[in-house]
Amino acid sequence: MMIAGPVASLLPVVPALTNTETPVMALFREWKVAFDRVEDLVTDGWPQARINAEVDGINRILDRMIGAPSRDGRDVCAKLTAFTCDGECFLDDDGRLSRLILADARSVSNSGCVIDGGKG
Repeated sequence: MMIAGPVASLLPVVPALTNTETPVMALFREWKVAFDRVEDLVTDGWPQARINAEVDGINRILDRMIGAPSRDGRDVCAKLTAFTCDGECFLDDDGRLSRLILADARSVSNSGCVIDGGKG
């Protein structure tokens, strides 16, 4: 049904939805596949050397993902998910990566709150 004329002008304008994937989300998808693969290797009892090589690859993806600018809250959530190993842990990285993630969170949320005591 087409709505035209004066009635159409009373309806709210809804922006078109796009399926544009951000660089962070593309890296997150890549990270998730690699992370799940490592989980399977651990479960299946593969040698530690093989697992370590895969983890090195995951860490390279993580570095690129966290270094990429977040465009929205979803990007920040993806970074936090990857940074915490899908919620399994919070890596102690001497602040190198966490400082960037927390800065992203502050920027996106624009809340002005201090998350890490102002050291970030």
